[in-house]
Amino acid sequence: MIEGEIAALAARTAKKSDIAALRETIARMREHGDDFAQREAADREFHVLIAESTRNGALPSAVAVLWDQRRGDLWTRMEDHFHTPALRAKTLTDHEAIVAALEARDADAARAAMHRHLQRVAREFQRRWDETGGGKKGKVSGAAKRPARKSTQQHAMRRIHQGGVAP
Repeated sequence: MIEGEIAALAARTAKKSDIAALRETIARMREHGDDFAQREAADREFHVLIAESTRNGALPSAVAVLWDQRRGDLWTRMEDHFHTPALRAKTLTDHEAIVAALEARDADAARAAMHRHLQRVAREFQRRWDETGGGKKGKVSGAAKRPARKSTQQHAMRRIHQGGVAP
């Protein structure tokens, strides 16, 4: 909800220099695909730059806080297991679609592109979580199917959806 609306607003307010800066973050993500720290920094910057392009000073802070909440132990373990080269490629495609909508000044398309991006990441993490038995490597054990484990996983995925944060 948050980043989708920010993207819609940015479609009306982004300048050419904002679009160029967003494209630069995509280029850095592509260039540093195998370097988690650099790729992650460029990904975070992409989302914060969209918020900055709204010219509403509170929005970049809100997006930064959402991203910073991801730095906990659970999120780090999830990313280690689930952030695949295929997901990274789709993320780049998603980011390019968001930028194209911003450049076209199409608020509805920008909102939809951001929603698709965040939903794709959440779906991929959910799928990988299910495949690995809640983040465990190997087969799903009976313990991994316990309601408490599922509840913890569902809570984490709900936070991703509600916070509007993507890797």
